[in-house]
Amino acid sequence: MDTEATILEQLQRQLCAALDTYYANSDPAPYVAQYADRFTTFDPWSNGRKDDSDAAAYTLSSAGGIPPFRYEVLRPRVDLIGDAAVFTFNVAMFDPATNERAGVWNATHVHDLAKDDLPLVHTHWSFAEPPQPTAT
Repeated sequence: MDTEATILEQLQRQLCAALDTYYANSDPAPYVAQYADRFTTFDPWSNGRKDDSDAAAYTLSSAGGIPPFRYEVLRPRVDLIGDAAVFTFNVAMFDPATNERAGVWNATHVHDLAKDDLPLVHTHWSFAEPPQPTAT
């Protein structure tokens, strides 16, 4: 079995590959491509849990509506529990024009260790701090 350090490194690579496209091109497809066949998600806007194809459709519906951000993954950690990897981290987002912090997220990803590509079986995103008000 792989070590926690090896799996953490792999999960960070997968996450950053997906977030690079998500935040640079407003394209959530690479993130959704990591979803397992059976999948659930929670976030501040989902109005409850989304499951399987509803979760994928919900996430893909944000395409084109995500403003560009520079981001940093902070405090990544993985805990291996049976066939699950519980990957927790924060994401700080920065306005690329001003480099001012635009918000910070708490995130939990649960991955299936029984499969080589470590698909996502659950995500939960919440605000670590409220988003900054936009100027009007």
